[in-house]
Amino acid sequence: MSLMECLFSNEHITNKTLMVWGVIFILLYIACFNNHEYLVYCRNKVHKFCMYKCETQECSDFQKSVKGGSYYTTDIEENESIEYCPLGFWELSHFITHIFIGYYLNMSYSLGIGFGFEVYEYFVYDCASYPDLIANTLGGLLGSYLRCRAVV
Repeated sequence: MSLMECLFSNEHITNKTLMVWGVIFILLYIACFNNHEYLVYCRNKVHKFCMYKCETQECSDFQKSVKGGSYYTTDIEENESIEYCPLGFWELSHFITHIFIGYYLNMSYSLGIGFGFEVYEYFVYDCASYPDLIANTLGGLLGSYLRCRAVV
C-alpha cells in the first residue's frame, strides 16, 4: 500500500473506534460550544499564550483578516498581546487534536471534522480561523503518517 493510500485508508477503523470518537466529540461540544460563558472565559485565558508574535503591523493586520469577526471575545485594547499573535494556543490545540484524529481514524476524517467545525464556527459564532484549517490539516497529516509508519 502506498503512503497516499495509507493516509486515507479506513481498514483499521472499527465501529467501536467510531463510537468512542463520537462520544468524545459530543462531550467536547457540550462542554465547550454549548456553554457560551465557559467558551468566552476559556478563549480569554488562552489568548494570552502566544508561540509566535508578529513583528510588524502588516503581519498583525493579515492575521486579523484571516480570523472571524468574533474570534476575539475581548476588546483588543484589554489584551494587546493577542493582536500580534498569529500562532497561539488555539492553533496548537487544533494541531494536537488532529494528530490523534489522523492516527486513530484517518486523513479523511481529520479533513472532514476540521473543515466541518470551521464552517460551523463561521456561521454560528463568526469565529472561524484559516490558520486553524492549516493546523488541522498538518496535524491530521502527521497523525495519519505516524499510523502508516507504525503499520509498515
